[in-house]
Amino acid sequence: MKYFEKIAVPVDYNSKEYKQLVSEVKKSIDKKNKKNKSVVKGMVAGAVAGTVASVLTHPLDTLMVSKQNNPEQYLELKKELKAIPTMLGKGKRLYEGIGLKSAKNAIAIGTILGINQLIDK
Repeated sequence: MKYFEKIAVPVDYNSKEYKQLVSEVKKSIDKKNKKNKSVVKGMVAGAVAGTVASVLTHPLDTLMVSKQNNPEQYLELKKELKAIPTMLGKGKRLYEGIGLKSAKNAIAIGTILGINQLIDK
């Protein structure tokens, strides 16, 4: 006789205890599924937020780096505003390198918000 046959207990599938146990297991599974869905929603929201933030702030970062590289060109505000289009090739270089930055921010912020959802619930 095998081990599991020695310890096997006959189960009455129509009993109140069995039905209660099954309903508790289903509730537990539903809670875990809801938690996983909220984590995924947090990760997606973080990825979108990271991408949008990158697109909006990247031109300002580009201008800041340009100003740091050529400080004599940006001595007055009037000259700064006139020098921006010529220095950046009339906007062509304004978004140069945005792909890697937006991918990094999407992954980083998505992970942070996903972990936050996991910990909070």
